[in-house]
Amino acid sequence: MALSSLMDRRISNRRTVSISARLGELPVSAFLFYVALVAGFLIPLIRDLGGSYILATEWEISRYAFRTSAGAPATFLSYLQQICLLLLLVKAVFLNRNTHPLLSIFAITGFGVYGAIELLIRKTSMLDLLFGSVPITVFLIPLFILVAGEGDLSERLVRVSPGAALIAFVLGFGSIVRFHVLCGWDGTIGWSPARDYFALGISFLWITAAFAPESRCGYLKKVLLCAISMLFAVLIATRSWMVQSVLVLLYIAVSSPSMSKKFRRVLYTVVLFMGAVLVASIIFPDALSTFGDRLDEDTRSGQYEIFFSQVDPLSLVLGNGSTAGYTYGTQANYLFFDNQFIFLMFHYGIGPALMLAYVLLKTIVSSDTVNGSSCRFVAVMYLAALLGLSNYYSYALNPGIACLFIGFGISVSKCGAQKFGQAASK
Repeated sequence: MALSSLMDRRISNRRTVSISARLGELPVSAFLFYVALVAGFLIPLIRDLGGSYILATEWEISRYAFRTSAGAPATFLSYLQQICLLLLLVKAVFLNRNTHPLLSIFAITGFGVYGAIELLIRKTSMLDLLFGSVPITVFLIPLFILVAGEGDLSERLVRVSPGAALIAFVLGFGSIVRFHVLCGWDGTIGWSPARDYFALGISFLWITAAFAPESRCGYLKKVLLCAISMLFAVLIATRSWMVQSVLVLLYIAVSSPSMSKKFRRVLYTVVLFMGAVLVASIIFPDALSTFGDRLDEDTRSGQYEIFFSQVDPLSLVLGNGSTAGYTYGTQANYLFFDNQFIFLMFHYGIGPALMLAYVLLKTIVSSDTVNGSSCRFVAVMYLAALLGLSNYYSYALNPGIACLFIGFGISVSKCGAQKFGQAASK
């Protein structure tokens, strides 16, 4: 008995040493990447575990608002993920060969100038400036294209993206089903953790569609991810994400390396989509009816009319500051706008919007990189999301957005493309 116990302790010690050795060999950049990724998934999960739903107003009987009792730990994890991503970015910008010096100069200068104005003139707190509703870090997000050349992060990104998309969609699916069970299948909700899960899931689905070879994530697996995404879109009653999911599904079908099977793949895809809608109509009839009722709604043009009736278009050139808002519905100081370019210009002027447009256009027009056409497709889909073909998909510093820009960096950087090519061939 004593000998058996001693052997068990030795095996346990060897395992502990092995795990410690593997952690010790993990590059700093990879460690920061994984910590940010895990934190990004834990934030909506923790909020959801402590969450509840209340009627949005006393006059509405089917629209709900989300609240949580776990705001403090979720906020801590939000700070943690952003700090890890910022450290990863600092390492890529200052400690490695900078392949986009002008972009770096403009981004860092804008970050510094507008940060100083906010701190010294508008008296914004440092915490709100870095981690608030409209953080100054939006200036730095385009620089994540530089992270593509950081160690083996390109390979790691390709490896984790299919699994990350699946986890996000499954957790989000569970979250929105829980909402409907509690509040009824005809109920609707604005922001909730399910929306954050969808934002993460669609980001990694795009990356999977662009970079994951069929040897790593096969055609049927990609189609399954798209089908889950479409069903998810029905349950959260959002037309824009349904359009995005269908377009990704069709692109995956027609871009398969097996040219002779294109037509058959498209046919299978259409049949699968129709089947998913039919199943949804049987299992979730009220949810599908709610989704159908929204198909002919116009929820975009009204916001433009309200916004520009209160905001001088010339003020968008230099911006109005991080706390600028306008009256929208029942909110007297609404900070946000569906079009993320207008959102950026409203607060920080044309500078961050131009840098964002530069990265997207450079990705779209690039044609001599690995998987160039797939990267262009993702850039176009993301551009459409930024312009409004999305729902609660903010331009913010989080793992989903950071990984998208790392993917764009693979496309526009020869160094990143070479590393990705090595990863894809393994």
